Parts: sequence; C-alpha cells; structure tokens
Amino acid sequence: MFTRPACEYPRRKKEGREEGREEGREEGRQEGLKEGIQKGIEKERETVIKKMLSKGTAPETIADMLDYPLEEIKKIQREIKWKH
Repeated sequence: MFTRPACEYPRRKKEGREEGREEGREEGRQEGLKEGIQKGIEKERETVIKKMLSKGTAPETIADMLDYPLEEIKKIQREIKWKH
C-alpha cells in the first residue's frame, strides 16, 4: 500500500482552500450579476411606468398591460406628483 509523505497534506489542504475560495468568488460574481440584471429590469420598468403615467395612461391600464401591482404604480404616481 502506498502512502503519501506527511509533508504533502498541508499543500493539499492549502490547494483545497484556494479552490474553495475561487468557487466562492465565482458564485459571488454570478449572484452579483443576477442582482444587477434584476435591478436594471426594475429600473427600466419604472421608467416605462413613469412615461405611461406622464402620457395620461390610467394606473389600472398600466397594471394590466405590464402585469405589475396597481398599488406600486400608484406609489410611483404619488412620487411623481410629490416631485412637481
């Protein structure tokens, strides 16, 4: 039976840690990318809602067309009125 010298174990342990860190970094990058994409989608949706409201489209119509909660659209509408 072949056994590895004891001096190889710390090296393997270090390699394992490095591999684990790299996997963690990659998972973090992927999660960050997903979150960034989601925030971009939400921001674009809000921009569209604001444009539709500014053109006089009823909040109920916007909610129906975009499949978005009516209360959220009314909240955006209140924010627009508050700024003006």
